[in-house]
Parts: sequence; structure tokens; C-alpha cells
Amino acid sequence: MRLFLIFTATLIFTAVTSCTPDEVKVSTVCGDGKIQGLEQCDDGNLVSGDGCDVNCNIEYTEICNNNQDDDLNGFIDCLDPQCAESEYCQGEICSNGYDDDENGLTDCNDPQCALSPWCVEPEDCTDGKDNDLDGNTDCDDVLCQNHPICGGCDPSLRITDEIAPGFSTSVTIEAGTQSILNNCDISSGSFSTLAFHASEAISIEIISDEEVSDVAVQLLREEEHDVSCMWDYLDCMKVTQDSTVLFVKNPLPPGYYRLAISSDTQLHITLKATEPMLEICNNNWDDDGDLLVDCEDPDCETLAVCSDEICDNSIDDDGDSLVDCEDPDCLTQCAPPEICGTSTDEDLDGYIDCEDPDCLGDSYCTEGECIYYAFLGVLGRGSEVVHTFSTESTTNRFSTSCGGTGSDYVVAFETSEYINIQITMAQTGYHALSLAQRSPGNCDKGVFHCVEPQGINMPLTLTEHNIPPGKYYIIADALTDQGSGTGSFTVKITSPLDELCANNEDDDGDGLADCDDPDCAESQFCAGESYCHDDIDNDLDGYTDCSDPDCNLTDACITSGCTETTFLGELTHLSPIGYTVDFNQFEEDFETPCTPLNMSNTGRTFTFNLSQSGRIRLKLLPENFSEGAMELGFGAGGTDCMISPYMCITQSAPGIGSTVTTSHELTAGGPYFLRIMPYISGNSGGAQLIIQYEE
Repeated sequence: MRLFLIFTATLIFTAVTSCTPDEVKVSTVCGDGKIQGLEQCDDGNLVSGDGCDVNCNIEYTEICNNNQDDDLNGFIDCLDPQCAESEYCQGEICSNGYDDDENGLTDCNDPQCALSPWCVEPEDCTDGKDNDLDGNTDCDDVLCQNHPICGGCDPSLRITDEIAPGFSTSVTIEAGTQSILNNCDISSGSFSTLAFHASEAISIEIISDEEVSDVAVQLLREEEHDVSCMWDYLDCMKVTQDSTVLFVKNPLPPGYYRLAISSDTQLHITLKATEPMLEICNNNWDDDGDLLVDCEDPDCETLAVCSDEICDNSIDDDGDSLVDCEDPDCLTQCAPPEICGTSTDEDLDGYIDCEDPDCLGDSYCTEGECIYYAFLGVLGRGSEVVHTFSTESTTNRFSTSCGGTGSDYVVAFETSEYINIQITMAQTGYHALSLAQRSPGNCDKGVFHCVEPQGINMPLTLTEHNIPPGKYYIIADALTDQGSGTGSFTVKITSPLDELCANNEDDDGDGLADCDDPDCAESQFCAGESYCHDDIDNDLDGYTDCSDPDCNLTDACITSGCTETTFLGELTHLSPIGYTVDFNQFEEDFETPCTPLNMSNTGRTFTFNLSQSGRIRLKLLPENFSEGAMELGFGAGGTDCMISPYMCITQSAPGIGSTVTTSHELTAGGPYFLRIMPYISGNSGGAQLIIQYEE
């Protein structure tokens, strides 16, 4: 205890002796007439009610006729006890819902309340009266400064004639000076505005007299014409390369509109209005040019043709006069179960007998045999096997459901228990990866899971759950004659409750999928590619160098020898890319893994950029009976287009459109290469190309 007291005293002594005069705290006294410390006021007394209370805090006074809670006590004007004796609160009180002066008139209905803030009307900018009694009438009132009648939102230029189909006029647009809401994703906020009234539905086109660039056009719709300056943003078009077409919109319903044009120089433009093109909702074509097809288009959302048939409610939901199981849309749902061994697709899911996952483990599907090049053994839970293969010296014995006419390679394995399986195929070339069960006939007869090739040299991953005991085959099937190559299968066997780290599924049911699951922390699929030019798969995900999506658009992976024919612009979420392809005008000679060798033909190379990273969706919609193919490349560090493809897209049949979404996010920037060609040499016709972000 003695030591503690001595130590404390020392501390106190040190603290006092080390203070300077400026550091000594001066005490504050309320009522001494000096505002010090935490005092808000000090009027020299300790009396409340004079604006400064006994604790030297400011007293707020309620003003009894301004419709505000001035003293912040939760009561306004005459409802505040402070206003009990106010002249404004004698007689009729204008905000309490009572007839205080008992004259039969309540609140604002009483003439006594005519000047009360509770009862003054808002200013009407059009009636010649001082409605809010502030001494200013209509446009002289500051509240009317943004009213159209007072010129608050006058356009730079107005087309006075009603616009209908067939209308055309030429005007001069000065350099932008007005600042308006900029939804166009451009740095400039200065626009010139052109106002017009469409008296009926139209399509409009804005054309410049000469080619210009760095021009943006926003389309706005007035919310209340001649009532307010509020408008709704509808669309934007940016011209980044020399063009005479500045803006196109179809269809445009009747209404009052503004075109906000951003340009640093004067423009001479022509506005043309034509008959609107409306979306036909069942022809697999973008009829109205908004890059939305059939039921994707809001124009079609209320039509029965864009409704799904509910197969058990006795109602014709999609309006095709067919109810429930009578409707072809319900074929699968209404079909009987699959019977294995009848050579018939009883359940109408497109798979027959041993190709149908419903037949996994069925006795009929365990009696056949498939000729294979290697046997991986009897694999159980925990097994992991790697086997190399080559299709460069094998033949084309069959075509799997998502493979093609190129050569193939088969390995077999057996399991004696229920398992989950993950197969990763690294490759050179262009192969599909399939898993088949033992079945009568060729190896492809029992294929129940087929993964389409994602691009030349691109690896594939296949996962399947709860496979019953039996014999199975893994098949690499080259899509085309030029698609053969070498590679390896990595086969990993787990229990039905283990997480597989590359299938976008929560396999173990813990609410976390793939790399979000701590079980995958050490997985090769959850690392990153560290070097893009060393011929090594650094992150062990099966993707090497420029084949790895981690490397796309790096300096090492920009294609140097693939030359564009047409630049399509930059893809943004607000502005999809659309282009009409004419197969008759193709001039480049192509060799590509996306079509068979004997069907190579001419095509065209397009490029585009991405405004931000993301997955994208590509559509190729044929016109009439034409048949197109295309390949998407992000560059592979090579000298020609042949080694750049990341994805091939082909139509399933002439006249049938194709839609595909990239399996990985693509990096912002560019260029991305898109080569389009007829699938069959000499095929004429055309197609619509639509590129958009996957939402």
C-alpha cells in the first residue's frame, strides 16, 4: 500500500509541475456574461424565458404563424403552448380540426384563416392570381421559374408541325449549351435540345448532312406537356466513328419528346419519320430494330403467345387453342416414363434408352460393350486418375450428341458404389467431352452427359451426381476434321456429399458453391493464372496461357494477325450491338475449327470492345433458309485468326437461330474478334447479329 501511495503522489506532482500557464483549464460560470466552454449563450443572469435559460442554453421561440416548429418541441404554431396568448391563435385556430370560434366554419373554411400559412394555396403559374399571397403573381413568383409557360424549360429549337409517318424536315443545331441530366455515359453535359410532338406512332431517324463523330443523342419524353419541366429518359445513341446516322428509334408512340444533342460544333440534320415497325412475336426476328427478339421484347409481354402453358390447370394459357397435355409445350411433362430398350423416346426428352439419364443402372444398359483405348480401373470414392490421349491418329467411329465429324478417343472405368464424378479435359484442338454408360451398340449410344466445346484449345469440365455402380466411358470427340489434337482426362471420384469445385452447384448442401466453399480453398480451379506466356498451366485449372480466361486481353494474348473487316463499336449495358450480315458480300477465305474442313468458305471478321467485364450473349438469327456459323475470339497471341477462337456457334439447322452465352466473364476492353461465315460453302442469304450483356 505504501508503494502505491508514493507512486500516485509522484504522478500528481509530475503532472502539475509539467503544465504551462496556457494549459491550465479555466472554469466557466453560467450567468457571468461571458460565453465559455459548452455554453450556447450567457446573458448575465440565471433567468429562463428571456432567450437564454438558467443553464446558458439558447431558448428557441415559436413563431405562431409560419407553419414551422421553431422551438423544436414537436408542436407547430397554435398547437404550441408558447402561442396560447398569440393574436394568431385567438378565435379560429386554422390547423386543429375544430370550430374554435363556434361560427360553424372549421379551419381553412373560416375567413379568419384566409392568410394563415396552413390555408394559403400553392402558386398556380397560369391563372393571373397571387395564389400563395407572397406578393408575386404567376411567372413573377420564384416557384414558377421551372414552369414551361414561364420559359423555364424552353428547348433550343422546336418543330411546330405535328410529326406523323412521311414527315421530314431539315434544321440547324447549334453547339450544345444547355445542361441537362446526362444518362448517355459521356463526359460532356452540354446539349442542344430539339422539341417535337408525334401525333401518332412513328419511327424516327436523325441524319447529318456530313459525316461526324463524337456526337451523342438522348431521347427524352415530356412527363406533362406545358405543365412541368420533368421528362423521362428513353434512349441514347453515341456516334464514336464518322457516320451520318446520328439516331434511330422504332417504334415511338404518340407524345411530346425532346432530342438532346451533344456536339461541339454546329450540325445540319434531317429528322425523318416513317411508319413504325412493330415486333412480330413468334418469328425469331427482331422486327422493330430494338435488338429484342419475340417474347424478349416488351411489346410482346402481354400476348398469349409469350405465356407459358401450365399443363395441369385446364386453361389455354398461351392462347394456341390447345389445353394442357394437348399442347406440344407439355409433351415432356405429360409424357410417360422412359422404358429402356425399346428404341423409343417414351418420355419425349430427346434421349432414347441408354442415352436417357433415367436409364442409368438399368439392366438393359449394362449388356453392351464399347471399344476403348484404355481402362482406368475400378474407381471408388477418393480416386483421382490422369490419362493422356490423342485423336491425331485415331478415326471417326461415331458422333456424340454434342460432338461432330472429327476423330474420337474413348477410355473406360468401373465403379462398385454410388459416386460423384468430376472429369476435366485439357486439350489442344476442338473436342466435345462426354460421359456414357455401358449400352448396346457404339460408344455414343449410351451418352447421357455431353459438354460442347467452348473454343479451340479450351478445356472442359463435366460433373455428374449419384452415378450407380457399373461400367462407364469417357469420350473426347473432335467437332470437325480440323479439331483433332492431344489432351488429358483428369478423373476425380468423390462421395455424394463432397463439394465439386467447378460445376456452379452446391454439392454438399452447405449453401456455398465451388470457390465460395472453404472445402475448395486448395482446389486448382480456385487459383489464378500467374503467367500467360510460359506454356504452363500455373493455376492447374486445365487452361494454359492465353486459353485461360484470366489472360484474355493481356499483352501476351492480343491477336496480332487477325485483321478486322468491320468495327462494331463498344458494347454497353445501355446499348447492345446490332448488325445485319449479308452472306453474299463475304470476301475473306476462312479455315476454322468451327466448320468441317470440306465446308470452309468465305466470311467476314468483326471486332468490338466491352465497356466493362461480364458475360455476353450472342445471337445469329438467319433470314429465310440461310445457315450461319460464327466464332468468338479474345486473342491468343498468334499470327492469324485460326488459333484465336474462344467459342464456336453454329445453327442447328438452316433457318433456325442460334443463341449462346459465354461461359466466363470477358475482360473489359478489346478488341474481341467475331468471325461470321455461312456454315455451308456458297450459302447465300443473311442474318441478324445481336450482341448484348447477359443480365
